[in-house]
Amino acid sequence: MKYHLGTSPDYFVGGQLPEDNKVTVDCEGPFGALPPLTYTLSLAALRNSEAAAPGTLGRIEDSINKLTKVMSQQ
Repeated sequence: MKYHLGTSPDYFVGGQLPEDNKVTVDCEGPFGALPPLTYTLSLAALRNSEAAAPGTLGRIEDSINKLTKVMSQQ
């Protein structure tokens, strides 16, 4: 599951970083309840990072297919 916390401009307005956010995951697995886990999320660690990776598996696959085609013609 993914939950959006809002847009980055909302968090980094005025150059001030928000305080750390705590998230607690409470769930049940196939064998019963699991102990809750609490994580501290620091948005400062995400500052100046890209929202998406520069490459995708589809683009990597396309590159491999093109390379294979060129190599097979030689």
